[in-house]
Amino acid sequence: QRQGALCQLPPFHRIEELIDKRTQLRLCQHGGQFGEGGVGPNMTDEYWIHGGEIADLVHTINVGVPEKGMISWAPILSKKQMQQVASYILTLQGTNPPNAKEPQGKKVGE
Repeated sequence: QRQGALCQLPPFHRIEELIDKRTQLRLCQHGGQFGEGGVGPNMTDEYWIHGGEIADLVHTINVGVPEKGMISWAPILSKKQMQQVASYILTLQGTNPPNAKEPQGKKVGE
């Protein structure tokens, strides 16, 4: 497990355990059904545009990336839910889904 992931959270394997269906749909439009990248980048590889550590992910979820079409989730998700979504995203690392987008950004750890 990546350093900084929220180990104290109960384990979960499905985003449905975290947030409502409407919010799931909006997240999937951005990241794809399996994190392979929809409107947004592939979230299953080691490359990140806005940083791939837990704090980076929470920040990006919180403030969004308006110039890329990603909204701020602050009005929709609580801080705890943002942390849970970020932790969930980190569980997708190395899953190699079909039709994954090419790597974008910098490799974590470089």
